[in-house]
Amino acid sequence: MRPFRIFYRVEKTIRELARGARVQIVSLGTEGTLAERLRALGLGEGARIVLLQVSARKRVYYVRTGSAVVALGAETAGMIGVRA
Repeated sequence: MRPFRIFYRVEKTIRELARGARVQIVSLGTEGTLAERLRALGLGEGARIVLLQVSARKRVYYVRTGSAVVALGAETAGMIGVRA
């Protein structure tokens, strides 16, 4: 009998992604008003997104969710956990 193996996908943040990455949001590292606003923009847990572009100084991250494009600040992008 072969041993049972569990493979975990490594969780990253939006800030760690390469341009063009297609990922799924697995966690929001914030609560309250910011988390509600992100969910209203379509950036809740389970949402699939694409990283479209990063500004030259890596201060703004542009992601596509569904049919909307959302610009996130670097701090907010660093709070959103994703996986492929």
